[in-house]
Amino acid sequence: MMNELPRDTQHLIFRFESTESADQEVDDYQQQQQQQQQQQCTTIVVCVPLAGSQQVRLEQMPEGLCDWGASLALVDEILATYRDMLLLGGKVVELGCGAGLPSLVCAAFGATAMATDTIKALEPFKRNASATGYPQVIWEVVGNRAAGGALVQKNIGSCQERESERLSFGAIVEELERQEDWLRFKRLAGDGPSTGWVKTRHPWGQVVLTESTGPNIRAAIGNNRIGSVRSMALEWHPEAARQLLLQMNGHVDLVLCSDCVYEPLYGRCWEKLVECIEVLCGAGAAALVSVQRRKHDGFEDFLCCLSKQLVVDKVAAECTNGAEILVYTARRHSRTESFHNNLSVLNTC
Repeated sequence: MMNELPRDTQHLIFRFESTESADQEVDDYQQQQQQQQQQQCTTIVVCVPLAGSQQVRLEQMPEGLCDWGASLALVDEILATYRDMLLLGGKVVELGCGAGLPSLVCAAFGATAMATDTIKALEPFKRNASATGYPQVIWEVVGNRAAGGALVQKNIGSCQERESERLSFGAIVEELERQEDWLRFKRLAGDGPSTGWVKTRHPWGQVVLTESTGPNIRAAIGNNRIGSVRSMALEWHPEAARQLLLQMNGHVDLVLCSDCVYEPLYGRCWEKLVECIEVLCGAGAAALVSVQRRKHDGFEDFLCCLSKQLVVDKVAAECTNGAEILVYTARRHSRTESFHNNLSVLNTC
């Protein structure tokens, strides 16, 4: 439940907004859900003045650690040091994205961002990205062409009511919810109802809608945003990181990680996090890691492990509401540094 507004920073301005006033097109199903979940009806709107006052909308927060300090410090460092890279369309990967504020801010400046987390933990980010204008799961109507498109229901269950208009062939929709073969959608392109329920396939197997990820589909949406952000389920493991790197065409400019090291909650999974950072942080890339210090968090061990293969430096430190917030950068050794390191090893032999 989002009952505490984060502090404004030098780059971000926060305010609350009622979800109901933000979206005028709600169907009966959405109204029922809103009545059942009143405690989740508040959206945090984040204004980014340096990005033409674009807005990031946070409608759902993740479970676990929900302190803002590390995430806000990370965004401040990104925009203070790497803004030019973002404006040039740089490639950004966020590990353990949670609500995804850093990724969404990077996209607002023009970056190509990939937000990653476990499958279950990705749901808040997907909702926030969709609310901000970056649809995550997109479907296209590919069946029922002769009939004029797909039939749409106002609701599902025992009291189904059909819409008079069909969802046109070739229409593009965003997935809002899925129950087996039923899809609750928001129409992005094409003709038909703006929202409702539709079956993705007929009982005899004929496909009506298919999930689409191609760039031509996303271009057809036309949300007038210069950047982009996608999501990907990722378990921290070197091989998974290599597959992610392939998704980014073999290169990442900036790797982000905010408040992901806390042994009492996450155990020593930071060891796999280090391995992922090492895979993703290639030549010319940098990693930014922020943390809010807590007792017995294991962060010193994390830094020691990270420093074995990468150059690690502290770039920011602050104290907010009695909590110490730190930001570190990590990068590959330059050729000159590697040469001197190898020379030092030879001299000690």
